[in-house]
Amino acid sequence: MLVVLAITILVSMMFSPSFWESLENLFINLFLGEGLWGSKPLASLVVYVVLVVIGRGHSSVTQKWLFAFVSGTLAVMIMAKFGDGLSQSGSLGSFVRIGWGDSLNRMSLYLIPGVVALLILRAERARNHFEAKSNR
Repeated sequence: MLVVLAITILVSMMFSPSFWESLENLFINLFLGEGLWGSKPLASLVVYVVLVVIGRGHSSVTQKWLFAFVSGTLAVMIMAKFGDGLSQSGSLGSFVRIGWGDSLNRMSLYLIPGVVALLILRAERARNHFEAKSNR
């Protein structure tokens, strides 16, 4: 039953014209500075990718759960906002607006502790990788 619901939501999102516009607005808010985030999301993404490349190898179970938590929370927030946008499509148009006034933009603040913890865990992995290399 839950799988059918998830597939129904995903299909309705894919064929909704406001969904693609809203994803574009979310990108503008987070990465182009309109959401008053500055360079934090882009810098966090770049640092995470660099740490993954430097600290090669398997991720710990904690890192996997934390990554699943952060990405899953973001996905659920987008789906909840999508449903809100469907219920008020005449007044909102797209469900993500550009600027700090958008609630999905502000709700993204809840992801910061998870992102910081993930960066710390990946940095520790990279440090351990370098220490193991230097001890050889």
